[in-house]
Amino acid sequence: YPTDLGGYGKIDWTLTGNYSTTKITKVKAPPASLSTPSVPFPKGQLLFSGNASSLIEKASPKYKLGLNALYAFGDLTVSLTETVYGKSSALSDPGTGPLLDTVIGTTAITDLEASYKLPGDVTVAVGANNLFNKYPDKLSAAYQAACVASGSGCVAQYPTYSPFGINGGYYYGRITWNF
Repeated sequence: YPTDLGGYGKIDWTLTGNYSTTKITKVKAPPASLSTPSVPFPKGQLLFSGNASSLIEKASPKYKLGLNALYAFGDLTVSLTETVYGKSSALSDPGTGPLLDTVIGTTAITDLEASYKLPGDVTVAVGANNLFNKYPDKLSAAYQAACVASGSGCVAQYPTYSPFGINGGYYYGRITWNF
C-alpha cells in the first residue's frame, strides 16, 4: 500500500502473513529386509525416530507475520521490516534417557537497510538482519545435563530448528556498481 508524503518522499507498505499446520496421517512400516537375520538391525527397527514426528509437526511455527515499510526520498531508500515468528517446539534427543521438549517462544525480528544512489550508477548501503541481535530460547538445563551425561559433547546452546537462525544479528555494508 503506497503512502505519498508529498515533498518528503513516499512509503510503500507491505503486510504478509501465513498460518499453517502439519499433521502426519500415515507412517509406513519398515521394509521386511530390516527384520531379517542377515541384516544387523534389531527386529522391529523403526525408520521414523521418536522425535521425527515432532520435528515435522511442531518445529515450524504455526504463524509468521511481516510488516515492511520502504521509504524513498530522491536517491535515499530505507527499508524496515518487522517479522514475528510464532512459537515452535520439538522433542529433542539428548543422547540418553527420554526425549525432552524444547521450545522457542514467539519472537519478533527487525531488519533495517538504508541505501543511497551516488553518481556513476554506484549505490552504497548499510544494514542489519536481526538488528537487535536476538537469539532463540536456549536449550533447557535438563537437556544440557542429559546431553553431558550421555558423553556426546553437547556444545549446542540453541535448538537447531529455530525459524530465525541461531547466529544472532548480521550487520553489513555494501557497494553496488551497475555497468
